[in-house]
Amino acid sequence: MKNTGDKLRILGILTHFGDKRKGMPAVDWWRVKNPLDQLKKHGHYVKYVKKEVIGNEEFLEFEAKNYDIIFSSYLDDPKSYAYIRAACDAYGCRHIMDVDDNLLDIDEMNPARIHYHPQGKPFRTVITCIADVDILTVTTPHLKETYSQLRGGKPIVVLPNYIDPNVYKYEEKLVPDNGKEVVILYFGSATHHVDIMKTPFIWALRRVLKKYPFVKFACMGTMFEEFYNYLPKDQLKPLAGARHFPLWVGKWKRMPGDIGVAPLYPSAFNRSKSSIKYYEYSLRKIPGVYAFWEPYLRVVKEGKTGFLAQDEEEWVERLSLLIKDKKTRLRIAENARNDVLENYTIQDYWQEWEKLFLEAREK
Repeated sequence: MKNTGDKLRILGILTHFGDKRKGMPAVDWWRVKNPLDQLKKHGHYVKYVKKEVIGNEEFLEFEAKNYDIIFSSYLDDPKSYAYIRAACDAYGCRHIMDVDDNLLDIDEMNPARIHYHPQGKPFRTVITCIADVDILTVTTPHLKETYSQLRGGKPIVVLPNYIDPNVYKYEEKLVPDNGKEVVILYFGSATHHVDIMKTPFIWALRRVLKKYPFVKFACMGTMFEEFYNYLPKDQLKPLAGARHFPLWVGKWKRMPGDIGVAPLYPSAFNRSKSSIKYYEYSLRKIPGVYAFWEPYLRVVKEGKTGFLAQDEEEWVERLSLLIKDKKTRLRIAENARNDVLENYTIQDYWQEWEKLFLEAREK
């Protein structure tokens, strides 16, 4: 039976969880598991299921009726959404769906642009779900504005991303010693091609590597073929990434980085992004240079917790400063870590989800 007291019963759907090879992608952890784990720690009942589980009658008959809230990331197959909708209508539970990307304006060269082509079934389905779901949650005010045109006045709630330092646990003994090398670190999947290859960053990086032979560029995730055409090959350090989130965190603890970089192409898609790279670099005590674009404009304090760059000269200048001045690297790294711990941890903001879920249950 459902609990009508102060405690919630929440079914968290890991929408993008794949097979054992792919594992749990970051979106499932950041947008579903991360906040729900906190609610569970504070006494609410939480159960997780993969999306495949909900597409059958057993889900409707034996699972859904026991929950106040069904919380998922965005769905793009009609069968899953239809079962959730039917469960909510039958048992009075509420479906809250989260969208953390601007699916209406995906950057070119992003593989998601093919999957969510405007004429394709996944795109049409996810847009229908966005318009129809009881409550939509998003990560940024820009996303709220973007999707408001589809909602017809239905609720959209901004719930930003916050990091869990107990999951992203900094252990100094695991941090690699780069010796006399200074390692510039970047991590990202193939979805970030335009952020690297269509911004001034690539030309600034080329100049910096040629100027400082002891500097290496480590790229975790996707080492684009163009790197070998534009950059000194002997200064490149390809690193294997991981799609399964727990494996990714394990790699995060051992990333060889003295300076972190986060270039972004100035698009509507990227304006909707969160500051996750700032959180991840900062908790690892890696000082960063970030694109002069949202989301980093909202969080980086210039010269104190990081640097912002908007053209080639600024990228070269800020990278050169951090390369040459270890004391500045250490100062920025310490400030940035303290900033994240004081202002951007899920432990300080989990109540935003609790408040929303409690209010939704009463409606």
